Formats: sequence, C-alpha cells, structure tokens
Amino acid sequence: MALCLILMRHAKSSWDNGSLKDFDRPLNKRGERDAPRMGRWLTAEQIDVDRCLCSTAKRTRETLDLWLQGSGQSPAVEFIDDLYHAPPEVILDCVKDAAGSARTVMVIAHNPGMETLVADLSGQDRPFPTAATAVFEFEQLDDWIDLSWTTPVKELVFQVPKELPSEHD
Repeated sequence: MALCLILMRHAKSSWDNGSLKDFDRPLNKRGERDAPRMGRWLTAEQIDVDRCLCSTAKRTRETLDLWLQGSGQSPAVEFIDDLYHAPPEVILDCVKDAAGSARTVMVIAHNPGMETLVADLSGQDRPFPTAATAVFEFEQLDDWIDLSWTTPVKELVFQVPKELPSEHD
C-alpha cells in the first residue's frame, strides 16, 4: 500500500488586530468557513488521514480544529514548532521524523514553504492560496524515514476552497 502525503495551507487569517504577533493571528470568517469545507471535501474523496502534523501557530491550530469538525475524522495529531514558516526541506524532515507508521499523513502549515513544496513535488508552479490542499502518493515508499527529493511521487488531487461547489448549510 502506497504512502500518502496531504499538504494543506492554513485557512484565511485575520489582520483585524494589528497588535497581534503573526504567530497569534486567528482565522477570519472566510477561514472559519473554508476549513471545515475542505475537511468535508477530503472525506468525500475517501481519503482518511492517519496522522496530522500541524504548525503551532494559532491559525493552523484553528484550521485543524475546524477541518476535524468538517471531516469527521480523528487522526493522531502532533503540533510541531518547526512547521511555523518552515521551508520545504524542514517540512519534509518533520514528515520523516514524526509520521511514524502512519500510511496517510497530513501537514497543515504556511506559505511560502508549502507552496514551494507543492510545486517541487507536483512539477507545477501555481498559487497555493489559503486552505488549498494537495494530495500526493508515494507508491514506491514503504517507510517515511526513506523519503527524499528523489522519491517518485504522483499528485492525486489539488483543491482550493473557491473551486468547491457552493454549500448551503
């Protein structure tokens, strides 16, 4: 069975309170709407997350909480300080170090590292807006510790909230 990596950028955050540190910014209304929608979408795609690695910033933690509510899933969760504004190589190192025996690992973190990593893995330069999610499959990988830049990878799906069908909840 292949290993699967899901990369999600945190949902839209608020800039309303200029006195807050970047790390402490919460989600805005759009972010609060998009995070659970992306959870419902991923579950509808029949992708079940075993383990989630999440930046410790307020907006990533809030994204995770709302994503969990929307998805109905209950993966093991680990909050990792190093994911806050991490470059692509640090994100991959966190996966190698913390994924353990999970088959499907989700990372919730920040741009520009997430956008660059998604571009590197997919071979496509494209925007990675808030709450965007990319799903990758590593068919020839049996253990996350062996993950490298040369590991063959296939992008299964790329989704942004604004391209989802509208919901009437």
